[in-house]
Amino acid sequence: MWQVVQYNSGIYACALVIICAAWLFIPHTQPVVERMVVAGIATALLFWVCSSLLVSHYVYDCSPLYDLNWVKRYLSKVPSAGSMSMPVWTKQACGSRNYFPQQ
Repeated sequence: MWQVVQYNSGIYACALVIICAAWLFIPHTQPVVERMVVAGIATALLFWVCSSLLVSHYVYDCSPLYDLNWVKRYLSKVPSAGSMSMPVWTKQACGSRNYFPQQ
């Protein structure tokens, strides 16, 4: 996750500055509608930052996907003999014998 934070540090810093400025600006807004717009923008940005960091943590730190051990499991299996060839009925139905002759 720290690599994601370092890579996107400019975006996260900009979002946090906007969030802090919005929360500091809220007491000075007069109409309720303006206050709700500022609070809505700050809340949406805060949600985006938190969800981005949580998903990055889950995918890169907690999930076995980034570990790449699953590749060893699946590549260690030998495919069966006929798994890469076309079925006979498909060759006959498509007329593919003319295009793909047997060797």
